[in-house]
Amino acid sequence: MEDPQFLKVKIIDFGLSCKINDKVKLNQRCGTPGYIAPEVLNNEGASPESDIFSLGCMLYNILSRKNLFEGLDTKGIIRSNRVDNPIAKLLSLKNRHPWFQKSQNKLSVQQINNDKVALEQRK
Repeated sequence: MEDPQFLKVKIIDFGLSCKINDKVKLNQRCGTPGYIAPEVLNNEGASPESDIFSLGCMLYNILSRKNLFEGLDTKGIIRSNRVDNPIAKLLSLKNRHPWFQKSQNKLSVQQINNDKVALEQRK
């Protein structure tokens, strides 16, 4: 039985992948649209840095619940990757994400007092 304090997180991408050599850049375009590094799309070859870019796209997706590059189809997603500025998108995210919005459910002093009374009555 695994100890819940030491759970392992595994990220799996079932898209197209290619094996590369440490010393040679892969000159074949492969990957999942929306997660492909721009240098791969521009036929400049893949590298370990390309994987870091893809990981960043996945983390963006996990944290924001949105894709970094969007489109109606594969071509649209690839076009978005080539044209969109991901830094601008990252900076504008804080305005949309619920973590950064002011809470609509603010507690009132009356609610806090009611909770205190309820807790005292349980004792």
